[in-house]
Amino acid sequence: MLDFMVIIVGYIQIFASGTNIKLGGMRSFRVLRPLRSIQKIEGLRRIVTALLSSLPLLGDTLIILLFFFFIFAVAGL
Repeated sequence: MLDFMVIIVGYIQIFASGTNIKLGGMRSFRVLRPLRSIQKIEGLRRIVTALLSSLPLLGDTLIILLFFFFIFAVAGL
């Protein structure tokens, strides 16, 4: 299904290249194509799930980091 979407988006961009329609955002579908390898490689799947499960725990760290960036930005001005 993902390959079908990538091919359709590519054809839409080719046919709309002569018009003034901006389709730059549709190129982001091409980035999703390598994600299919995550399903086939078990070790890569474990790494991705570990990264995704750790994102909620990084929220407090991000808040502290942004606070320090703000303090140093104010001090730099």
